[in-house]
Amino acid sequence: MSSVNKKPIEKRVVIQDSYQTVISVGSYTTSGESILVIKDVEECKLTLNSLTTKHIKIKCLSDTIIIPDYLVDGEYDELLLSSGSGIELVFLDKNWYVMSSDGLRNS
Repeated sequence: MSSVNKKPIEKRVVIQDSYQTVISVGSYTTSGESILVIKDVEECKLTLNSLTTKHIKIKCLSDTIIIPDYLVDGEYDELLLSSGSGIELVFLDKNWYVMSSDGLRNS
């Protein structure tokens, strides 16, 4: 009897329109969404792309590392969000600014 190695199938974007996206992937780069929900993945590395995205609300139902292309609030090069948290970010004057948040961890 032989065994077959099965690779897990990576989850993909599950719902998307021009403004709202639900994702279940380990890595994702924004592309103009205004609302993003991250779920059904152990951890997600989310890259903010200021060329396409200027204002975004993010709901994390999975642990998420947000990696901006410019600093956040002029000092942070990444943000860690735990499952259940949410954040609203705006890109202005070569900085991402936190407009609202309910779950950032300092680290």
